[in-house]
Amino acid sequence: SGAATEIYEYATELDDRAWGGILAAVGAMAEGWLAVSGSIPAARRGDLGDALTEAAGRGIRLALDVTGDLLRDALTRA
Repeated sequence: SGAATEIYEYATELDDRAWGGILAAVGAMAEGWLAVSGSIPAARRGDLGDALTEAAGRGIRLALDVTGDLLRDALTRA
């Protein structure tokens, strides 16, 4: 039929310490590419969107393999 089957698993929640480490690593990038792939916990999507926008503003190139709200938000901010 030409229809695609897509199966996405929801991401498990990350504690504040782990999430802070991710945001710190993104914030510490000075150059290069940042690849984001997979599911993001729903409660963290806004924070990640902000971090990606800030990184892109510093010249970090983004490669996104995400869907839904996170992709829509990233494209809107670009």
